Amino acid sequence: MARNDQISSAVLIMLGLSISYLSIEIGLGNIRHPGPGSFPFCSGILLSSISLAIFIVATMRKILSKKGKEEPPRSAIRWRNVLSILLALAIYAWIFEKLGFSISSFLLMFFLFKGIEPQKLWVALVASLLTVFISYSLFSLWLGIQFPTGILGI
Repeated sequence: MARNDQISSAVLIMLGLSISYLSIEIGLGNIRHPGPGSFPFCSGILLSSISLAIFIVATMRKILSKKGKEEPPRSAIRWRNVLSILLALAIYAWIFEKLGFSISSFLLMFFLFKGIEPQKLWVALVASLLTVFISYSLFSLWLGIQFPTGILGI
């Protein structure tokens, strides 16, 4: 399993670096006026960074398994959760224009916090509200991106 992780993460590191390199040619802009290449550049760096971390962990697992220590067992994929999240994202995309960013994002986050990894009700409510507030503040207020307001005008 460690070998598969090493190979896939190495490919993703190269892909992320390629995306970042090509986005520089498009134009990064600056912090106040981001160019069209700024988002792909950041995404490529993030992809490469996460893949590098996975590569290091896989390499360490491989080294430990050669020294006679057992690799920790992988938990089974919870297919029900995977399918629930995919369905929730499809519904989110469908209701996004109708209900607007705030309401549809709150409902999605609440479902994820309460339905997928059950949290206490107040934790799910507060975390969902905070997530929507921070996302709205970052993208709409700071970056000036317009979101659909939906039927309630929120």
